[in-house]
Amino acid sequence: MAALRMAGSWLQGSGWAETLVQADIASPGTGNSFLKAAHVTRTRRGHQITAATLNILQHKAYGKYTEDAQSDGHEPLEFGVWCQQGAECCPQFQYWATTLNLELVSLCLLDHYENQTSRYTWMLWLNCLADRINDAPHVTSSILDGPAVVEMFKPGGSRTFQEYSTVVSIPYIESQLEYRSRLDLVWDCYLKSGSLKATVRCNRGKGIPRRVTASGPLPSNWQNFLRNSDNKEKLFSFLSEQVMQLVVKESKQLVVTDKKQVLTVPPRKDIANLAPCNHEEADTRMMVHAADALECGHRRILIRTVDTDVVILAVDLAKERSEVLDELWLTFGTGKNRCYIAAHQIAKALGPEKSRALPVFYAITGCDTVSVFAGHSKKAAWATWNAYPEVTTAFLSLASTPSELPDGVLSTLARFIVLLYDRTSTCCDVNVLRKKLFSRKSRSLEDLPPTRAALEQHIKRAAYQAGHIWGQAAIAFVSLPSPCDWGWMKSGDELEPLWTTLSEVSKSCHELISCGCRKHCGGKCRCKKAALKCTGLCACEGDCLGQISTEIRPQ
Repeated sequence: MAALRMAGSWLQGSGWAETLVQADIASPGTGNSFLKAAHVTRTRRGHQITAATLNILQHKAYGKYTEDAQSDGHEPLEFGVWCQQGAECCPQFQYWATTLNLELVSLCLLDHYENQTSRYTWMLWLNCLADRINDAPHVTSSILDGPAVVEMFKPGGSRTFQEYSTVVSIPYIESQLEYRSRLDLVWDCYLKSGSLKATVRCNRGKGIPRRVTASGPLPSNWQNFLRNSDNKEKLFSFLSEQVMQLVVKESKQLVVTDKKQVLTVPPRKDIANLAPCNHEEADTRMMVHAADALECGHRRILIRTVDTDVVILAVDLAKERSEVLDELWLTFGTGKNRCYIAAHQIAKALGPEKSRALPVFYAITGCDTVSVFAGHSKKAAWATWNAYPEVTTAFLSLASTPSELPDGVLSTLARFIVLLYDRTSTCCDVNVLRKKLFSRKSRSLEDLPPTRAALEQHIKRAAYQAGHIWGQAAIAFVSLPSPCDWGWMKSGDELEPLWTTLSEVSKSCHELISCGCRKHCGGKCRCKKAALKCTGLCACEGDCLGQISTEIRPQ
């Protein structure tokens, strides 16, 4: 890949390959091969590690500068200004800052080339707006994503569910509660019908149903066991019961969800802010618990998760509750790979409008329940947003329980999609752009933007996810409209996306022929041979001199 080779040429002679070898990331031969991008996957991994490391070191240096400036009684510079001054004063700083930007751009170009939406690269770019540290911040309340904890900690040598709980799960919960005065353990709920994520879960496969009891044997295939929603629901309830048997000090509080209800130790009389809760996913339910922790006086909160959706929700919550919130952190990874991200700093750097619009942007460009635009990463969409700030108003109009698509929103978002597919285009209609890209640039159907009818349904699904579900993330019991009014349709007991309101091409267009004639449609014209009129798909756009009007089709 040219982008990775360019980054390798830039790093030639810098000692980069030798550093990777010393860090036991690569062997000498593999490290040198990174400079020529001989193996794309390995080279990309090397640049991802380097970019993350440079970002961490850059923010550590800025943190040290801030401490020194404050101790001397000076007002520290903003991060961007500090980086600019560092590059002007120190060639080495400038070289590695340029390396960081070059690697991020190269990784994004690679994602675009492979037609993937890389959340990792986009989140890394977004995290540059905030401190990304490796040492645990001081917080008073911690919220755990229960399913993520189960995924992280495998049964190991445990033989029964009771042993798994006693040896693996409970010790981790106790260690987390030791350093906080409040700990919330939040689980997913699984709807029997009408779940938006049913299709996603079906794609992961279906495990065999199992009984979950204290003396019951653990399944030999843990991942296959977790693919079954009923299995997970039983496991979560069992672990909730086990956690509630913990002896908690008077100065501490334990909050555990059990389906729609909430259990607390010691018992709380007022849990109206927490239960009953009809959220399907732990992603949004953790925001309910974070909001309750703020109501209870906790101003420094930590959320343990593995999902980038939670980062988006946390940034929105940090913006909404900035008056009562000091710090809202998220932690990813384990061991040496663990890092902490400051959602409150990202919200401050983005500003109130962009923080509020962020969930809608994230949903429209692809999430678990909304499809992506093939070949266009979130980083490319982010750059398009910065180049077309007028779309922020459209995002904001969908950010909070819209009753319908407001007037003008579809046109504004259509222009945003046009720019995403063709930055130089002046048209505002995706249908017009589809025709131009197909007829002028020989694009495949997968590389074309959606039709206006398909885009409308896509935007409805994004508005339902971001405006109705995420827009009420901090409310325990939410009222949601029918998904069938927002880009979904019923298929038995399940919901499926309504991709478009247009009829299928095979049924509505019996002939789809275009010619490549430039000036005159002569005897070699494909349309003339088929006794058809030239159309806008033809190179002549139907305006050629030799166009036939009425002619009998040859037998």
